[in-house]
Amino acid sequence: MIRRPPRSTLSSSSAASDVYKRQAHISFFYQVGFVANAATIVSGLMAERAQNSAYGAMSFLFASFVVPIMFHWVWSPDGWLYKGIHSYPYLDFAGSGVVHMVGATAGFIGSWVLGPRLRRWPRTYDESGSPSPQQPTLDVEAPPKKSHGAEPPNVENGIVNASEDDDAPSEALDEYRSSTPPGHGDGSCEDSQNSSTDASEMCSSIPGFGNGSGGDDAEMEDEDKDEDEDEESGGATECCHNFFHHPDQNPIEPVNKAYVVIGGMLLWYGWLAFNSGSVPAVQTQVQQQAVARTTINTMLTPAIAVITAYLFKSIYPWDVCTLISVALTALAAITAPCALVHPAFCIPIGVMAFFTHRFFRNVALNFKVDDPVDAFPVHFGGGLLGALSVGLFADDVIINEYYLNMYPHDCGGLFYVGNPYLLGMQCLGCVAMISWTAVWAFMFFNLSHRFGRLRIRFQDENLGIDIAKGHGEAYPYFALAQG
Repeated sequence: MIRRPPRSTLSSSSAASDVYKRQAHISFFYQVGFVANAATIVSGLMAERAQNSAYGAMSFLFASFVVPIMFHWVWSPDGWLYKGIHSYPYLDFAGSGVVHMVGATAGFIGSWVLGPRLRRWPRTYDESGSPSPQQPTLDVEAPPKKSHGAEPPNVENGIVNASEDDDAPSEALDEYRSSTPPGHGDGSCEDSQNSSTDASEMCSSIPGFGNGSGGDDAEMEDEDKDEDEDEESGGATECCHNFFHHPDQNPIEPVNKAYVVIGGMLLWYGWLAFNSGSVPAVQTQVQQQAVARTTINTMLTPAIAVITAYLFKSIYPWDVCTLISVALTALAAITAPCALVHPAFCIPIGVMAFFTHRFFRNVALNFKVDDPVDAFPVHFGGGLLGALSVGLFADDVIINEYYLNMYPHDCGGLFYVGNPYLLGMQCLGCVAMISWTAVWAFMFFNLSHRFGRLRIRFQDENLGIDIAKGHGEAYPYFALAQG
């Protein structure tokens, strides 16, 4: 019988190798969860109109190359952000910047290249027949589709089959359109009945369709842009007002707000494990205190953000979906400093999370980026706020206890120790990660667009991606409601 020699007789190098292998497996599983989380953020911004192949290729590129390099920067002892400059590091305890902000950056660029959904901002025309400068010109109306009563059109292999003899009564067609959610075969869009343009010609002006060229529309868009520049006035005050009070002129309401609330509560509950699980062990008293502090901060910050939304409801009206988004923004904001700040600082972080969500939501609206699930203000705004909150509110004593005095004794937040060096490193890390992600995302999504592999076909999007690609209705109760 072969017995394992006592640990004292093992060489220090072999013992260290065994420990490294065990930690490597734990760390690999841990990092896989973070990479997957970053990839899902991209899918939220590009929902309802992106091809599965493009999303799969993007997930592979980001999970295998782009995001792991930033993980190395931030969390590896050899990373330049981990080491910092003059011993002042970039600190991101659970991934506000390296996960949430990075995923939202890639999704924002992908949604911008992809273009909005068909019915998000429909194009309108003035009396002369030119596109109205008040409306974005990224989209066109869908041609009117014909159907009998409440029956959806025939579909074979994701292709809409409509015969020329389908002269449905207008009353029945209106009934079907009113009972079907947007994007699921209703074919309704402003002025769509007056359009007789062929679908393939119209799709050429939509990003992701055909060769991506807009034909004569490019000249009209340039003229409209010049007119807009001449008409814009008001300076910085009007710009700031637009970013905080920009109205959503043509929103596509969620089909089921109850599901939104349930999903938000599940995310809030899962965030406890997401943040608390970032503590690698609970063996020492410092680690146990870190877990307790993380849990308290993760519960308290979104609650403060929701209370802030209630206090400012008369100024910034909201619905239940916006309230859930505000809570998720606060959760993304507390992810980086969750173990490095005292619970008292959850109050300013939660208050700022509400205004951060409002600001970045209007940023997306001003840039005409279609964000179906409010992912950009939640993850980019919350992630950026979380990374900067470390440089503002982090406790130098907690940092030195947790990181075993690796960093200078005055390594703390600006409002805590009065030292701006940590805040400067946080800003530098955010700029580096946003730049790295933006370059790769821009190249990938533009190449996919050029080769026609980014956006689904016009017919599939007009019918509804659940029917065309999923081969089934995602909302069957609409059909049951018709009796």
